[in-house]
Amino acid sequence: MGRYIYSKIFLTEKYKNEMISKLVKAFEIFYCIVFSVFLYTGFVATTMRIVDWPDNLHENIQNVLWWVVGIKFFLNLINGDIDLKRTIFIIIALISGIMCFNLTKGYDIVLDVMVLIIGAINIDYKNIVKLYLIVSILVTIHVIIQSKSGEVVDLIYYRGSHIRDSFGFVYPTDFAAHIFFIVCAWIVFRQEKCTYLELFFFLVLAVLLQYYCQKNVRSLKG
Repeated sequence: MGRYIYSKIFLTEKYKNEMISKLVKAFEIFYCIVFSVFLYTGFVATTMRIVDWPDNLHENIQNVLWWVVGIKFFLNLINGDIDLKRTIFIIIALISGIMCFNLTKGYDIVLDVMVLIIGAINIDYKNIVKLYLIVSILVTIHVIIQSKSGEVVDLIYYRGSHIRDSFGFVYPTDFAAHIFFIVCAWIVFRQEKCTYLELFFFLVLAVLLQYYCQKNVRSLKG
């Protein structure tokens, strides 16, 4: 009797589809969490902030990422969310990542990015961009405040008679690159529907970056 009830309730096609769909949603959340942690640790690594990370943190994050993406891909496959074209794309992307990893002699960020791309399949891109913006903007603002308050070393680079400020990042170009990608992500998130006020703000940012990070005209004597 119990076996009959089990087969009627738990082995029905509807139940299996609902269960798999719920598992897919759960692993999408897991992916977003791992992505946020991966982004945060990678972002902080380009700053002068000193953090006592746990031993083998990066390797552990990589392992979790691979497991989450692998299981998510398997569930998507069972649920019919991935067709043949996407499967071929995933295989090509993974092979390309492995080849780049070998050619760059273990530069694992290339392979990590490929795995992150594969894991992002069937997730609303706006959610990923939103996570990127939240983490990047908060860390950037916090590091700038810490660098100007003396909590984080603010490296100053000299190019002839010009001064380049890194604002708490390792290099001025790191800081400028982060600002550039934040602006790009914001434009993507807004779906290219930015207001004139936003465009003006981006222009101001570009002028400030040029002044403080690239070709600053401040003299060393000043």
